[in-house]
This record gives sequence, structure tokens and C-alpha cells, in this order.
Amino acid sequence: MSGMLTGRYSDDASRRPYLHEVPINETEERTFDHHATLTSPSDMTVQITRLIRSKTTPYKILVWLQLAHTKYHFNSNSSNIVAALPFALPEALPHRIPDMTNTFTQYKHYGSPRCTISSLDLHLPFSPLCTSRSELLKALAGGGRIGIDAPFLPRGCDMRWFSTAEVCEVLSRFEKVIVVGDSMMRHVVGAINVLLREDLGYGAVTDWNFSEKEKEECFCNHQFDVKACSLQGIYKTTDVEKHDPESLRCGVGKVDLVIEVMLRFPLVPTELARFRELLSPTPPDSGRPYAFVFGHGLWNNLDLQATLSWLQGVSENAIQAAPYLSSPMSPQTSSRFHRLFLTPNAAGPAKPDEWIFSQGDKALQGFEDSVREEVRERYGGELETLVPFLEATYRLPFNSAVLNRFVSNEAKARWREKSRRLVRLQIYLVPFLICAWIFDLGINQVVLDRFYPTPREWSLWSVWAYHDAKALEKDPTKFFENFYIDWGKLGDIYVYLLSRLEDVKIDGAGLKEPAEGKTFISDIGRTGYDVSTKSEPWRRRYHDTLMGAAKAAERLDGWVRDRTRDICFPSDAVIGPSNPRPKPVPHGKPSAPKEEDCEPAFASPEVYYIKILTTTGFTNGQRLDAALAYADWLDFKGMTSTAADLYSWSMSIAASGLPSSPKPTSSIIDFSTGILQPGADSCVTANLLRASSALAVHKARTGDLKSALPIFLSVLRARRSLSADPNALTPPPKRDYHDVWLNWKSLVVPYPFPPAPPTGDEPPLRSLPEVCEEAGIMAYIGEILFASNSEMGLGWTRDAVEKAEQVLWLMRDNKFALGEEGERCQECVEVGIENWMSMVRAVTKEAERKRVEQEERRKVGRGWGDWIGWSGDKEQKVEEEAKKWRNEQREVELVAQRVKPLLFERVSTVNLGGLRENT
Repeated sequence: MSGMLTGRYSDDASRRPYLHEVPINETEERTFDHHATLTSPSDMTVQITRLIRSKTTPYKILVWLQLAHTKYHFNSNSSNIVAALPFALPEALPHRIPDMTNTFTQYKHYGSPRCTISSLDLHLPFSPLCTSRSELLKALAGGGRIGIDAPFLPRGCDMRWFSTAEVCEVLSRFEKVIVVGDSMMRHVVGAINVLLREDLGYGAVTDWNFSEKEKEECFCNHQFDVKACSLQGIYKTTDVEKHDPESLRCGVGKVDLVIEVMLRFPLVPTELARFRELLSPTPPDSGRPYAFVFGHGLWNNLDLQATLSWLQGVSENAIQAAPYLSSPMSPQTSSRFHRLFLTPNAAGPAKPDEWIFSQGDKALQGFEDSVREEVRERYGGELETLVPFLEATYRLPFNSAVLNRFVSNEAKARWREKSRRLVRLQIYLVPFLICAWIFDLGINQVVLDRFYPTPREWSLWSVWAYHDAKALEKDPTKFFENFYIDWGKLGDIYVYLLSRLEDVKIDGAGLKEPAEGKTFISDIGRTGYDVSTKSEPWRRRYHDTLMGAAKAAERLDGWVRDRTRDICFPSDAVIGPSNPRPKPVPHGKPSAPKEEDCEPAFASPEVYYIKILTTTGFTNGQRLDAALAYADWLDFKGMTSTAADLYSWSMSIAASGLPSSPKPTSSIIDFSTGILQPGADSCVTANLLRASSALAVHKARTGDLKSALPIFLSVLRARRSLSADPNALTPPPKRDYHDVWLNWKSLVVPYPFPPAPPTGDEPPLRSLPEVCEEAGIMAYIGEILFASNSEMGLGWTRDAVEKAEQVLWLMRDNKFALGEEGERCQECVEVGIENWMSMVRAVTKEAERKRVEQEERRKVGRGWGDWIGWSGDKEQKVEEEAKKWRNEQREVELVAQRVKPLLFERVSTVNLGGLRENT
């Protein structure tokens, strides 16, 4: 019978009594001799217990340690217990007392039923102590545990178990202790924080902001759980000083321990930037050095070269941020750059099976030995390595012979049969999946062609690129996934599509050079082609492609492209000298680029707008779209004078499409002011109304309200004189996307291309969308008039909201699909209500101010106006005016509630082959 008597449990799993629980007569005094032969286990226990209860504390400790290190053998022949010491006792010196006592007894939460850990469960002392740093590192690397969860024992010589005061004294020798690595290093920092705060329950976590659930989940050992409590870990002691300074036993400002999580190689620029901020560019005034503890390996799958590159990159960045680290503090002292590298700990039984071969014990041993040799060769004594291989109880050399011991012939045959079956399954399954994937792509292209038809003369890849661009920009089948648009990718698709459409060998057959012969403009690029010989569908989609590229160019203005990765980023996120404080990129997105790797992300929008304006073969409406979009872009960039020239050009484009009439053009529109002349409303075209309205908006934005108001009034007069549309309340025919037969038929018979839209050179009819435009003009007029006459401006705004609301109700009752026209009407109602509410609040505030002033006057005293009755009438008018505007404010709120259902309606969902449309 043998066992380790540590005061816990015996080998037969039955609990032995603690020493203080053994009944003994306190008056008995006997001498304990560890070389004596004991007659029985009870006799041995009685002798030891007497000494434990004595008043000589150091001797108590030595006796307990002798008990812990002594292995007792029961001799069956003599019925005696023989004591033997496998380790020498620790030195009887004062500084070894913390090594031989449970230093956790004074810690917070010690003794809790859920936290019964003792420092003696982690380390048992013995002699001799290690006398040098290299000897200590070698002892720690070669040490281990004798049994699962047994205390750790260094090999050859012992280490010190420091008290909290001694830990504080050691850490305070350094200006800052910087730990860099992965979750293992985070656990190391957490363990040190437990010592610094003397808190076994929450020492490693930010318990000052914990909820009750977090306090339950992250208590004691569970505070090191990676998934549940890693985000609540303490990453720097300054956070403790800020939120819970009383828990820090070292005192405020004495210790600076921080960790920077840097998982893998290549290094992430944002992580390096945070790491460099930890270092002072000049030597600290205190004269203390820095200490660095590195840990790396598992996140790069034990790739030796990646680990060495990671270590070199971190060290070089440290020296770049603090050049003085590379030089000694003085000729007589050591370097400021103290570094220690920790390799990963052992795999342990909880390691997932898929990582056993690549990150198991054999791979770890080879990685540790390689790292030790490479670090010694590259850095000499400037960087020490420590191998914390603490989990495994023994090391088994792994080879094929060892594996074959656990694999029977039956298992091998079974695995071979399963492998053959798997291969046969893959032979049939993989081609089927490829065909299904191709079929799904074809169905998706057919559906997209229903939404965005393409000319039949386009080649397959041009059609594919156009569908990809539209799907990425506003695919109705993926509406809720398009809140974020990758404009860099979208712009590249449009540029690729343009290159195919303008190549005479692909889809540009029949393109001609412009008649003027000028094909390039300085600082802009190539002008447009002559596309008059191409079909109308080809010209329409070519125009859509150019407008899409211009829209992408607007979004990418001021962005840069990383040449090394071909990814676009905003310029304020670039890391470089010209941007000392780069903005962080969103979570989950690629890391920010370096300035030397960047170039402009896209061409200027004017390149595409000028190409449209100089292309022969586009309708006036298409050219007007480009001119107005270009002018609006210039307004946004603050180039108002250039934008005014574009608006004048837009007026000329719109006027060029006026129907032939004996009346001169000047009798229809005044080009100097943009006002539509009275009496010529029957000659006004849709393009002219658009151009005049855009010019008025431009003048209003630039503050020229006196010029904008007459233009708006003339446009409103012209719109009200339009001929009524006889089919105004008849909804346009819907394309039946639910017709399954039609969808399958489209795989063989192409879907007919939609008819050409109006060119804009004909007078519009007074339809529901035109009434919405009229309501928008009225809202503009009301906003302008409010500045000079509040009641008149309110009246115009109120009428605009009511008119737009009526149109929306008519569209709903007559089952109109809310397309672009409906969205325009919704926008008019929403903006009109906001303007209306702002105006009413302003006049209500003014009326309340007058009412309060009137009451203050009344309190001061009666004036001469009170004797003749004037003041009473004035007070009544002020009160009535304030009441009127309060009622108006309630009316606006009621209208806002009434139209709320109209502002969120969309077209119904369309399903086809798993695809869905939401518009």
C-alpha cells in the first residue's frame, strides 16, 4: 500500500482526514524523526499532527512539506512504514516561506465552494533554487507534472513562488511589460492580474462592469473561458487603475502590464499601429527598460517560417517606434529591449481531433525544438525562449509503428472499403453538382433578363456582365442584401462591359468615329462614338452602361485602389505619411492599405458624362439625363459656376427637340432666365420641363431665390395646362413573373425586348406621375415663399402634401405598381410633411413668444391703450394666433400618421426557382 499524503485524497479515492481533524491530546509531546520507522499509519499521523499544531510556524511548514514530499511504503513483512524523500526539502530561509504556504488564503473569494484552488496545487517547492536565468528557463522547459492535474515541478532546480508584493516589485522594475500573442498569452496576462489584484474569482476579468449573468458564468476558473469570457478580459492594468484602483495591490502607477493581441502572420496593419502606440518615441524619464513577452504558433498552424517572420516583424516595428531599444541603457548596463518568447502549450485531451496531426504533441515538440534553435542562431542571447509544455503527463514519440498498434486489420479493411465507396460517390456526385450549378446559373440569368433585358446581338459575356452589374447595384431578387454595394467591383464590371461594347471585334461592330474628327479632349479622354447605325436596344443599354459607370465613378471619387490586392478603400483609411490618423476599416473587411501601394480607384465621372454628351445617336432625353446628372455632381462638388454652364447646355439640349413651329424658340423659353413663356404651354416638351425645373433647383440651392421662384411658377403653370391623359387611372400592364410556363419558355424563346421609352421631345400628358411632379414643384415654391411670407409658404406646402397624398391613394386603389414614379411621390409626401412640420413649429414658436411678451406687459401694469380698449383686442388676436398654429401642428401630426401606410408599400414578392424579388 502506498500513496501520496498531500492532505487531499488517497489512491483508493476515499478521503483521508485533514491533519487538523485528527483527534489528539494537545498535552502530548513527542519528537518526530523522519528517519524513524513508524509502527502504523495512525502513529505517523499523530506524530505529524502534534508538530503541525505546535507554535513554531517555520517548523510546521517544513513538517508539512516533508509530508508532501515523502513517499511512504508499507512493509508487509514488518508491518512498518518506511519514509523516503524523492526531493530535497526547500531551504529553511525566510524568502522560501511563500513557496511553502498557500498564498491564496488572503485572496478575495478564496474558500468559495466553486473556487477551492490552492497555490500548493500549482507548485510544490524543493531545493535547490535555480541560480541563473538560463538555468531557470531550462528547468521550466524540462519540468512537468507527476500525474494529471498534479503540481508543476521544474527539472533539476526549483523556482520561486512570489507573493503579490514580490510580483509588484519585479514588474515595477520595467517601464512597461508588453505581452504580444494569442489567447494563450491572454491567459498568461489574466493569471498575472489575478496575482496583482489578489482575486481568485474575478482577478483576470473586468468585473466592475459585469452583469449578474456574467458574474455567474465568469467566476474563478471560468474567467479564462475563451468563448464566454474572453472579451471581458483585462488587457491593460491602466483599465484597472481607472475603474477599480483599490483592487490593484501594487498601487496606482507602479505597474504597467498590457497585452496586444496579434494572432497570425502576415501582420495586420491596424494591430501594428496599436502596438507602436504602446512605445514612447523617446527614452522614458524613469530610465527603466521595456520587457516584451511574445507568444505565437497555433494561428499559423505551427508554421516555423511564419512564426519567425511574425517575431521579426513585431521586433522591427518595436525598434522603428522606439529606436533607443536597439542600444544599451549605458555602457555598464544591459539593453532596454528584454524579450522572452513562449511556444504553445501541449495539446491536451480536449484538442479537437482534426488538429491532432498538425498541432498535436509530436508537431508541438518539433516546432518547439526548431524555434529554440532558430532563435538562438538569429538572436543569440538577446531573446530567450520558454517551452510551457505543461498539460501532457509524458511524451510519446509518434510514428507509423505507434499508429499501427491502435489500428487492427479489420479496421484497415473497413476504412479501405469506405474510401472506395466515397470515391465512387464522388465520381457520380461531383458531375451532378456541377451540372446543377450550371443549370442554376442559367435559370438566374433568365430571371435577371426578365428584369433587365439585353439586346439579342450582345455576346454571352456582355450579357453576363450587364446582369452582374445590375444584380450588384439593385438586384430585386436580393433586395435586403443590397444595403451595402461594392462600388469598386461594380465600376470594374461596367468598365469591362464598356470595353466589350466599344470593341469592333466583339460587340461594337458598326461603331463609327465622330463626324467632327476630334476623338480626344484634354484632361478628360476619348469622346463619344457615332452609334446611329446600332439598334435602339443596343443604344439604350449602351447608355445605361455609361450612366452606371458614371454613377460608380461618383461614389468612388476620393477613393484609392490597393494595387497589391485590387481592393478599393476610402482615402481617409490609407496608412501613410499624408494621413497620420487613418480611420479604421469596418469589422470583417480587409485591412487598410499602405500609401505606397495605392492609386486612384476610378476615372472621373466627367469622363463618362462627356462621352454620352458627345455621342451621336442618343436621344435628347438620354443626353439630358447625362447633362443633368453631371451638373448635379458639379453642384455637389461646389463648382457652381461650371454647373450653371451645364444647366444652360441642358436647356439647349431640351430646346433642340422642340417640335417645328412658326414661333421662334425664344417665344417658348427665355434662355437667359430659364422661364417658360406664357401662352406657349402647348409647345412645351417633357425635356424642357425637366431642364427648367433642374435650373430652378440649382438657383435655389445657390441662394438665388428671386430667380428660382419665377422659373418654378412658370413650370407649374405649364404643367397645369397639360392635356389630360385618358388612361391616367389605368395601371400599366404588369409582367407576370409568376407564370412558370413563361419562365421555362424563356430558356428556349428569348423574352421580347421592351418597347422604346419616350424621347422627351413630345408634350407630356397629365398623368398621375406628372401630378406628383407638380406637387414637388409646389413644395419648392412653398419653401421659397416661407422665407418672406410664412402663411403663404405654409399654404403652398400644405397643398403640395395633399396633392401627393391623393395621387398615392389613387395609385393604391387602382393597383399601380410603385415604381420610380411612385417612389418620387412617396419622397414628395415625406419631404413635404417634414417641411410643413418645421414651418409650423417655427411660426408656433414665434406666436408663443408674442403671447408670453403680452402676458409680461400685462403684469407690469395697464397702459394708456388699455383705457381705450386697444390692448384687449390685441391680446385676443395674439391668443387666437397661437391657438391656430397649435391646431395646425396637431393637423400635421395626424396627416403624418395617416400617410404612414403609403410610405412603406412595395411591389409583392415574386418567386421562381428559389429566387425572390423584393422591390
